[in-house]
Amino acid sequence: MLGVGGVGSFAVEALARSGVGRIVLVDKDDIDITNVNRQLPALLSTVGQPKVDLMQARIADINPECEVVALKMFFIQRKHTSNFLSIRLIMSLMPQIPFTIKFI
Repeated sequence: MLGVGGVGSFAVEALARSGVGRIVLVDKDDIDITNVNRQLPALLSTVGQPKVDLMQARIADINPECEVVALKMFFIQRKHTSNFLSIRLIMSLMPQIPFTIKFI
């Protein structure tokens, strides 16, 4: 999942609850106070913490069988695509990247 913010965090949780076995989370951002009203991992107690780490822990509580890889990075398609060739479905929910779902 490229981006685990306002939309991505809900999408990731839905995937985990539906029994998906492996999820890769990519987001460079930390929780900000402005995220608290709209993002699942955003609480006053989590401000300043990496979104991917918080979602990884949340998914482990929901579905311990789901393998979660948390990458605190900004995805640049022309630079990082080869690192993700083994992934069958890419869901991009980052505002800087056009929404993309593609099969590799």
